[in-house]
Amino acid sequence: MLFRATGVIVVAMAWVSGCDQPVEQTEPEEEVIEPGTEPEPTTEETTEPEPTEVGEPPVGEGLLGHGYDVFGDYANPLEVTLPVLDLEALDEAGLLVDFQLDVLDFDVIEGTSLESYSRAFSELATVGPVVGPFSGAVANNFEADTQGRMEFAYATLQLSSLKQKLQVQEARPEVLRGFLTDEAQQDIDLDGFPPDLLIEKYGSHVVIDAFVGGRVDFSMAADLSEVPFSVEVGTAIQGSFENQAGNLGLDLEIVSDEVREVFERGAVFKTIAHGGQSELIGNTLSNLRVDQWLDTVGDAPVLMAFSDDSALIPLWELASEQSRRDEIEAAFEEASRPLAEDLKDGPTRFEVTLSMLVPDGQAADQGGGNLEIYGDVEAAGLQDVTDGASVVDESVLFRRSGGSDFITIEEGELVEIDTATLTFDAFDEVASAVVLSSDLTERDPGTSSDDDFGRRGLELLFREPGATGSELQLLVGRHEVTHGTSNSAVKVFYDIALVD
Repeated sequence: MLFRATGVIVVAMAWVSGCDQPVEQTEPEEEVIEPGTEPEPTTEETTEPEPTEVGEPPVGEGLLGHGYDVFGDYANPLEVTLPVLDLEALDEAGLLVDFQLDVLDFDVIEGTSLESYSRAFSELATVGPVVGPFSGAVANNFEADTQGRMEFAYATLQLSSLKQKLQVQEARPEVLRGFLTDEAQQDIDLDGFPPDLLIEKYGSHVVIDAFVGGRVDFSMAADLSEVPFSVEVGTAIQGSFENQAGNLGLDLEIVSDEVREVFERGAVFKTIAHGGQSELIGNTLSNLRVDQWLDTVGDAPVLMAFSDDSALIPLWELASEQSRRDEIEAAFEEASRPLAEDLKDGPTRFEVTLSMLVPDGQAADQGGGNLEIYGDVEAAGLQDVTDGASVVDESVLFRRSGGSDFITIEEGELVEIDTATLTFDAFDEVASAVVLSSDLTERDPGTSSDDDFGRRGLELLFREPGATGSELQLLVGRHEVTHGTSNSAVKVFYDIALVD
């Protein structure tokens, strides 16, 4: 997590802004975590840890060593499952530590599709070969009628109030295997326990490093068909948040009121608070009460972020035998990628047709009812998008260099530019994608300089991970992006069809 606001650790260690690891200043006086206690840092009371039922998530120190469902929401207390590690034994071994914090931070997660939005969470916590980690954030953060629509882009600004960092030290698999609860050790090592049911019971990972405090998820689904600017949705949401929440001392990107208002006009907002008195955070754009909520976070802290790439350890790494580890990991990979049949035997071909349109009233810079456009538009077929991605086919749909090399598009006229075919030798419903990229400039024949309309991109999958059915849900059909400024714009249309 990137600390963009000023914060300090008030006990144990100092925290360096911009870093994910505490830096030792003096020989620290270690403060161990007492299992089962309330999260107030001054308490001395120790109780025996009680079994935690699924649906009754632990808070504070008690969440360490519990399982976590990475197919659900990101850092949500409701996704914490049963205890896997014996906290009392870890405590006695001196392997539990905490660091008191007072830090205000933010992250922005964005995507031009729900799949790319979900995949962006993998940058916040590494969980292995899962398709769309923390995909439950999609259902939580966006209204159903905005999901899966190609004209929408998605972004969430996470405002985090960090009060405590919790950590299991020496968190290597060979060490942690000696600290499993009796029940978890029996379940993990029992060959007769089906690995899919094991993951259903405990989740696929174990929490070993986390932040406690509060988090507000401020989400926006923006209808880009109504936006004539080449501004990313992740930038626009920062302007909307600051406009409503006020100046919190965060290093937010600034957009003009004009850009912000255009984005908000065609956007659907949703706000969810974790920790503190969540009811103080309104659920609409106009009633955010962030300052009041921040004052309550310390009284009711919850899990609200994972600290780094090693915050979640895979459950299968805690099995004693390699064969059992392989079995559980295979079940995890199977669960993360729904079984999907190929569309048909042999190569799969998609036809991509490019068209452009200058909307009425959007040729003001030219002054003659048309725009002169140059630049590049390209299409590419990708394979294995969940594991690095490789290009299997690509084509240039439009390329003009400027000067005397451009096309003229009249206002209100839909101009078909070109058609290309992308071929997949082994198309996969979940792991294949078509990527479309447009980088356009408006030529100004007068004395002023040409207007850079910017680069826009789309990544289109056959269907979202987890979807069922054989119909072409996302890839086939018309998709559009808009390039432009406040008084001139061009819409780029891609019509994609499956070639028989």
